[in-house]
Amino acid sequence: MADKNNRGGWGLALLGGTIVAAIIVGNGGMPKFAPVKTDSGTAQAAQAAQAAPPLPAVGVARFHCPVPGAPVTQGFGPSWVMVNRVYIEPPYNGYSHFHVGLDLAKPQGAPIAAAEAGIVEKVDRNGYGTGKSAGYGNSVWIQVAQNREEFYGHLYVIAGNIQPGQHVAAGQIIGQVGSTGESTGPHLHFGVQEGGRWVDPAPMMNPC
Repeated sequence: MADKNNRGGWGLALLGGTIVAAIIVGNGGMPKFAPVKTDSGTAQAAQAAQAAPPLPAVGVARFHCPVPGAPVTQGFGPSWVMVNRVYIEPPYNGYSHFHVGLDLAKPQGAPIAAAEAGIVEKVDRNGYGTGKSAGYGNSVWIQVAQNREEFYGHLYVIAGNIQPGQHVAAGQIIGQVGSTGESTGPHLHFGVQEGGRWVDPAPMMNPC
Protein backbone atom coordinates (compact mmCIF):
# COMPACT_ATOMS: atom_id res chain seq x y z
CA MET A 1 0.00 0.00 0.00
CA ALA A 2 1.14 3.53 -0.69
CA ASP A 3 -0.46 4.85 2.53
CA LYS A 4 -0.91 2.73 5.65
CA ASN A 5 -1.80 5.46 8.13
CA ASN A 6 -5.61 5.03 7.77
CA ARG A 7 -6.05 8.67 6.80
CA GLY A 8 -6.89 7.85 3.18
CA GLY A 9 -4.67 7.14 0.24
CA TRP A 10 -4.11 4.72 -2.59
CA GLY A 11 -1.99 1.74 -3.49
CA LEU A 12 -1.61 -1.05 -6.03
CA ALA A 13 -2.56 -4.73 -5.92
CA LEU A 14 -0.12 -7.17 -7.56
CA LEU A 15 -0.59 -10.73 -8.76
CA GLY A 16 2.58 -12.55 -9.70
CA GLY A 17 4.40 -9.22 -10.05
CA THR A 18 1.70 -7.73 -12.33
CA ILE A 19 -0.43 -4.83 -11.18
CA VAL A 20 -4.07 -5.90 -11.41
CA ALA A 21 -5.96 -3.28 -9.40
CA ALA A 22 -5.86 0.13 -7.80
CA ILE A 23 -6.67 0.17 -4.08
CA ILE A 24 -8.38 3.27 -2.71
CA VAL A 25 -8.36 3.64 1.08
CA GLY A 26 -10.78 6.05 2.73
CA ASN A 27 -10.82 7.45 6.24
CA GLY A 28 -10.97 4.53 8.65
CA GLY A 29 -8.97 2.23 6.41
CA MET A 30 -11.77 0.59 4.38
CA PRO A 31 -10.27 -0.40 0.98
CA LYS A 32 -11.98 -0.28 -2.41
CA PHE A 33 -10.58 -2.09 -5.44
CA ALA A 34 -10.61 -0.77 -9.02
CA PRO A 35 -9.60 -3.57 -11.44
CA VAL A 36 -7.00 -2.67 -14.06
CA LYS A 37 -6.94 -4.55 -17.37
CA THR A 38 -3.54 -3.98 -18.91
CA ASP A 39 -0.27 -5.76 -19.63
CA SER A 40 2.00 -3.61 -17.50
CA GLY A 41 -0.77 -2.00 -15.47
CA THR A 42 1.35 0.61 -13.72
CA ALA A 43 0.21 3.86 -15.34
CA GLN A 44 -3.44 2.85 -15.58
CA ALA A 45 -3.60 1.66 -11.96
CA ALA A 46 -2.02 4.83 -10.64
CA GLN A 47 -4.38 6.95 -12.72
CA ALA A 48 -7.45 5.03 -11.51
CA ALA A 49 -6.43 5.33 -7.87
CA GLN A 50 -5.65 9.04 -8.07
CA ALA A 51 -8.94 9.74 -9.88
CA ALA A 52 -10.99 8.39 -6.95
CA PRO A 53 -10.68 10.53 -3.80
CA PRO A 54 -10.87 8.70 -0.46
CA LEU A 55 -14.38 8.13 0.85
CA PRO A 56 -15.36 10.33 3.81
CA ALA A 57 -16.20 8.73 7.14
CA VAL A 58 -19.83 9.89 6.99
CA GLY A 59 -22.16 11.06 4.23
CA VAL A 60 -23.04 14.69 3.64
CA ALA A 61 -25.93 16.25 5.58
CA ARG A 62 -27.75 17.25 2.38
CA PHE A 63 -27.46 15.72 -1.08
CA HIS A 64 -28.88 16.31 -4.57
CA CYS A 65 -32.22 14.96 -5.74
CA PRO A 66 -31.23 12.30 -8.31
CA VAL A 67 -34.22 13.07 -10.59
CA PRO A 68 -34.77 16.85 -10.67
CA GLY A 69 -38.41 17.84 -10.99
CA ALA A 70 -39.73 14.40 -10.00
CA PRO A 71 -42.55 14.13 -7.47
CA VAL A 72 -42.24 11.59 -4.65
CA THR A 73 -45.01 9.09 -5.40
CA GLN A 74 -44.21 6.75 -2.50
CA GLY A 75 -42.23 7.53 0.63
CA PHE A 76 -40.23 5.54 3.15
CA GLY A 77 -42.45 3.42 5.37
CA PRO A 78 -44.97 0.56 5.63
CA SER A 79 -46.39 -0.44 2.25
CA TRP A 80 -49.08 -2.67 0.80
CA VAL A 81 -48.33 -2.18 -2.90
CA MET A 82 -49.05 -5.29 -4.98
CA VAL A 83 -47.92 -6.48 -8.43
CA ASN A 84 -49.92 -9.36 -9.94
CA ARG A 85 -51.74 -9.69 -6.59
CA VAL A 86 -48.46 -10.22 -4.72
CA TYR A 87 -47.04 -7.83 -2.13
CA ILE A 88 -43.68 -6.70 -3.47
CA GLU A 89 -42.12 -4.94 -0.48
CA PRO A 90 -39.88 -6.90 1.94
CA PRO A 91 -40.35 -7.10 5.72
CA TYR A 92 -38.50 -4.40 7.66
CA ASN A 93 -38.68 -2.46 10.93
CA GLY A 94 -41.20 -4.91 12.36
CA TYR A 95 -43.60 -4.56 9.40
CA SER A 96 -44.43 -7.40 7.03
CA HIS A 97 -44.11 -5.06 4.02
CA PHE A 98 -41.99 -1.91 4.07
CA HIS A 99 -40.94 0.50 1.31
CA VAL A 100 -37.25 1.09 2.02
CA GLY A 101 -36.72 4.19 -0.13
CA LEU A 102 -38.34 6.95 -2.14
CA ASP A 103 -40.09 6.53 -5.48
CA LEU A 104 -39.36 9.46 -7.82
CA ALA A 105 -41.65 9.37 -10.86
CA LYS A 106 -40.64 10.61 -14.30
CA PRO A 107 -41.27 9.32 -17.84
CA GLN A 108 -39.09 6.49 -19.09
CA GLY A 109 -35.74 7.78 -20.30
CA ALA A 110 -35.50 10.77 -17.93
CA PRO A 111 -31.89 11.19 -16.71
CA ILE A 112 -30.81 10.01 -13.27
CA ALA A 113 -27.89 11.76 -11.55
CA ALA A 114 -25.74 10.52 -8.66
CA ALA A 115 -26.92 12.18 -5.45
CA GLU A 116 -23.39 12.15 -4.01
CA ALA A 117 -19.89 11.40 -5.21
CA GLY A 118 -18.68 7.88 -4.53
CA ILE A 119 -17.44 4.52 -5.79
CA VAL A 120 -19.74 2.19 -7.75
CA GLU A 121 -20.11 -0.99 -5.70
CA LYS A 122 -22.60 -3.16 -7.61
CA VAL A 123 -24.30 -2.98 -11.02
CA ASP A 124 -27.12 -5.20 -12.32
CA ARG A 125 -28.04 -4.99 -15.99
CA ASN A 126 -30.07 -8.21 -16.29
CA GLY A 127 -33.50 -6.55 -16.04
CA TYR A 128 -34.42 -8.11 -12.68
CA GLY A 129 -31.54 -7.74 -10.22
CA THR A 130 -29.52 -10.19 -8.16
CA GLY A 131 -28.75 -10.63 -4.47
CA LYS A 132 -29.63 -7.54 -2.46
CA SER A 133 -30.89 -5.89 -5.68
CA ALA A 134 -33.35 -8.69 -6.59
CA GLY A 135 -36.64 -7.36 -7.87
CA TYR A 136 -35.29 -3.87 -8.57
CA GLY A 137 -34.40 -4.53 -12.20
CA ASN A 138 -31.44 -2.68 -13.67
CA SER A 139 -29.84 -1.12 -10.63
CA VAL A 140 -26.74 0.56 -9.19
CA TRP A 141 -25.21 0.67 -5.71
CA ILE A 142 -22.80 3.53 -4.94
CA GLN A 143 -20.76 3.73 -1.73
CA VAL A 144 -20.56 7.43 -0.88
CA ALA A 145 -19.04 7.24 2.61
CA GLN A 146 -17.67 4.70 5.07
CA ASN A 147 -21.12 4.47 6.65
CA ARG A 148 -23.41 5.18 3.68
CA GLU A 149 -24.48 3.46 0.45
CA GLU A 150 -27.03 4.73 -2.05
CA PHE A 151 -29.21 2.55 -4.25
CA TYR A 152 -30.83 3.31 -7.62
CA GLY A 153 -33.43 0.81 -8.85
CA HIS A 154 -35.76 0.06 -11.81
CA LEU A 155 -33.53 1.85 -14.36
CA TYR A 156 -34.37 1.66 -18.06
CA VAL A 157 -30.68 1.69 -18.99
CA ILE A 158 -27.47 2.21 -17.02
CA ALA A 159 -24.76 4.45 -18.48
CA GLY A 160 -22.03 2.40 -20.13
CA ASN A 161 -19.25 3.90 -18.02
CA ILE A 162 -20.92 2.88 -14.75
CA GLN A 163 -18.96 -0.19 -13.63
CA PRO A 164 -17.92 -1.58 -10.22
CA GLY A 165 -14.90 0.31 -8.90
CA GLN A 166 -15.67 3.40 -11.02
CA HIS A 167 -15.65 6.79 -9.28
CA VAL A 168 -18.69 8.96 -9.96
CA ALA A 169 -19.13 12.66 -9.23
CA ALA A 170 -22.17 14.19 -7.57
CA GLY A 171 -24.60 15.10 -10.34
CA GLN A 172 -23.04 12.71 -12.89
CA ILE A 173 -25.62 10.95 -15.08
CA ILE A 174 -25.66 7.24 -14.22
CA GLY A 175 -28.69 6.08 -16.21
CA GLN A 176 -32.31 6.65 -17.15
CA VAL A 177 -35.64 6.24 -15.36
CA GLY A 178 -37.38 2.97 -16.19
CA SER A 179 -39.71 0.28 -14.89
CA THR A 180 -37.55 -2.87 -14.88
CA GLY A 181 -37.97 -5.55 -12.24
CA GLU A 182 -41.04 -5.59 -10.00
CA SER A 183 -42.41 -2.14 -10.80
CA THR A 184 -45.79 -0.49 -11.25
CA GLY A 185 -44.59 2.14 -13.75
CA PRO A 186 -41.61 4.34 -14.70
CA HIS A 187 -39.85 5.74 -11.64
CA LEU A 188 -36.57 5.68 -9.75
CA HIS A 189 -36.49 3.76 -6.50
CA PHE A 190 -33.88 5.63 -4.47
CA GLY A 191 -32.65 4.10 -1.22
CA VAL A 192 -30.02 4.95 1.39
CA GLN A 193 -28.33 2.58 3.82
CA GLU A 194 -26.29 3.76 6.80
CA GLY A 195 -24.38 1.16 8.76
CA GLY A 196 -26.13 -1.54 6.73
CA ARG A 197 -29.66 -0.37 7.64
CA TRP A 198 -32.17 1.42 5.44
CA VAL A 199 -32.88 5.02 6.45
CA ASP A 200 -35.33 7.61 5.13
CA PRO A 201 -33.61 9.65 2.39
CA ALA A 202 -36.17 12.47 2.49
CA PRO A 203 -34.71 14.53 5.38
CA MET A 204 -31.28 14.49 3.69
CA MET A 205 -32.36 15.18 0.11
CA ASN A 206 -32.67 18.64 -1.40
CA PRO A 207 -36.10 19.35 -2.96
CA CYS A 208 -36.49 17.97 -6.46
